[in-house]
Amino acid sequence: MVDCIAVCWVTAQLGGGSEVSVLALARGAPKLAVILGNMQVDYQEVRYAMQTSGHSTKGVAPTRGAATLATDTLATGTLVPDTLPLAAPRIGGVFLWVMPVRWGDLDALNHVNNTLYFRYAEEARVCLFAQAGILLPSTRVGVLAHASLDFVKPLLYPSTAVVRLTLVRIGRSSMELDVSIECEEDPGKIYAKGKNIMVGTDSASGKSSPWTAPELAGFARCFL
Repeated sequence: MVDCIAVCWVTAQLGGGSEVSVLALARGAPKLAVILGNMQVDYQEVRYAMQTSGHSTKGVAPTRGAATLATDTLATGTLVPDTLPLAAPRIGGVFLWVMPVRWGDLDALNHVNNTLYFRYAEEARVCLFAQAGILLPSTRVGVLAHASLDFVKPLLYPSTAVVRLTLVRIGRSSMELDVSIECEEDPGKIYAKGKNIMVGTDSASGKSSPWTAPELAGFARCFL
């Protein structure tokens, strides 16, 4: 929750043709923070978005790579309560997914084959996106851009795998996750750990596209 005086949503086309929402919040301070898709972005993009939406860019200036606006930039706004939830997923938030180890997951060494750890992480990602509201088939998909795992300890049968996805970074259209796989019957010990990078993609064009506000709100509900 953040203190808020006024809020104004506008929709604009950025240079790459992507449609985004700009949320400008007055915080009662000398400047207004501008958030694009609920995330701070490059101020040149903010200038472009504000120009194309008919807002003055007077007072727009870079600050730490993001953007600020002078208090008179938004002459009009909609009065809202003094608190306004910003639905952005929390960095460090965790999504957990639990699944039983199947007898068929074992290999000749009588432990879970290394390739199955990637499958467990995949299942957790699919469930994450589904719970965030991105259901298949859809015009929006999450494409895996990177996957790595270090194998620490063998999973045996019978047991229950616990996949922990920790949000490390969320960009304009990407998401970086730390992945760890644990065993429910052996709590507190890591069996595999690694990293995944997902990219929000338009399924028709195959090109990346920014996370939408509803998608970010969905992820915010999932990463606790």
